Amino acid sequence: SKNVDQIFNLVESSLENDKNLVRNYTIKRKIDMDAASIVKGVHANLRQRLHEGNGDYENIWRKHCKQGDILQKYATAMHQLAVENWQSPAHAEEGNRIIWCKNTILEFYFQGGLEKITSKEARRLYYKYRESSENMKISNIDVFVSELITKQEEITRKSLVDGNKIKLLDVGSCYNPFTEFSEIFETTAIDLHPAKKSVMQCDFLNVEIKDGKMFERADSGLPAKLLTSNQLEANYFHVVVFCLLLSYFPSPFQRWKCCIHAHQLLMDNGLLLIITPDSSHQNRNSKMVKSWREAIASIGFARCKYTKLDHLHCMAFRKSCNMTNNNMSEFAPSLYIPQDFHFLKAPSTDLDINCSRGTEDDHGSPDITLDMSALPFIEQSDL
Repeated sequence: SKNVDQIFNLVESSLENDKNLVRNYTIKRKIDMDAASIVKGVHANLRQRLHEGNGDYENIWRKHCKQGDILQKYATAMHQLAVENWQSPAHAEEGNRIIWCKNTILEFYFQGGLEKITSKEARRLYYKYRESSENMKISNIDVFVSELITKQEEITRKSLVDGNKIKLLDVGSCYNPFTEFSEIFETTAIDLHPAKKSVMQCDFLNVEIKDGKMFERADSGLPAKLLTSNQLEANYFHVVVFCLLLSYFPSPFQRWKCCIHAHQLLMDNGLLLIITPDSSHQNRNSKMVKSWREAIASIGFARCKYTKLDHLHCMAFRKSCNMTNNNMSEFAPSLYIPQDFHFLKAPSTDLDINCSRGTEDDHGSPDITLDMSALPFIEQSDL
């Protein structure tokens, strides 16, 4: 009978633990879905106002930037989702957006990526100008390629911080996730309304980009990246990261402006990394990805890497030349997202920023992951 009592107690204890696990999971799911609803509501409100305001995105954005209470709720919700949901074991290294960025940067700068691109460009230039240019005195292509690679390596080496750190600008950072890799990156994290003190407040759409000579260095060992919270140094950064940033904006013209700023801030051959959400299969929005590539290339970028993760499009662009085209009216509309064509009925009051979950995709079926734009890791099966 003593053994029976012990078994009974073990079973009872196990059942109680299971109940606690279910209870804790239910509470966590409610917190996550409340946060998702807040973010979805902010995005829906911005798109609805843009629709009602006849596309006056500048006026819509000015008003949005003054809504401190809503911006605070949004920052808190995004931090909650990013830390508690998107970094779970289910989204381990192979599907982690931050890890993808880190690996892409390391491959490009330290594992032969830039060298391979430089070699390819050198060969193209050699054959293009060998016959037409009097300055092309080198008859051996291998010597010409080697010299350009050596020159690029020297430029890169001199631009690194402390001889080994990449200068990275994380736009829309929220909570500065790249601080985890402080031995690799010298990170400047900015956000419209930061969730952590390590992130600087900055409206990237209206940031002033200044020549480096205007930046005073208080200490020669510190990089001149910021003069004030809304000024950044031109041609300074190795990498600019737009992680779940561009889909925040309700207008493709705002996304275009962000890419223009990125080009101005990057040094030659610098990387622009764009992570944008899409929970559908790889080919469903292939036209959108192609449209983005062509629009961004028109500025002076060349795409050097593309990866489709379960919930994300991950794109790497290299600043390949000086700005070649700033024709906003021609190319900006190409930076569309599916949500641009789905006008959600958002709440009429600014204070109630939660939205219902009943939206549909273009096939008539519920598609909360696509519609929530910056919430790629909330699965439909969890809703």
